Amino acid sequence: LAAKIMLLNPVAQVIQDARYIVVTPTTDTLSKLSQNWLAIVFPIVIVAATIVTAALYFRKTSKYFAENV
Repeated sequence: LAAKIMLLNPVAQVIQDARYIVVTPTTDTLSKLSQNWLAIVFPIVIVAATIVTAALYFRKTSKYFAENV
């Protein structure tokens, strides 16, 4: 019931159509890549490194953020 109510949103159909186009049966998903541990760990490492880098940058520049904007 909740899913049908959410589909009343006009943007929901656009997102559903885009998802249908992008995610096909031949798309590599995490379950298909589970045999290769590097394919699972590598994206997680990239996200973690990005978060750490962003946090360090924010801490360094947060004192002067208002003046630089």
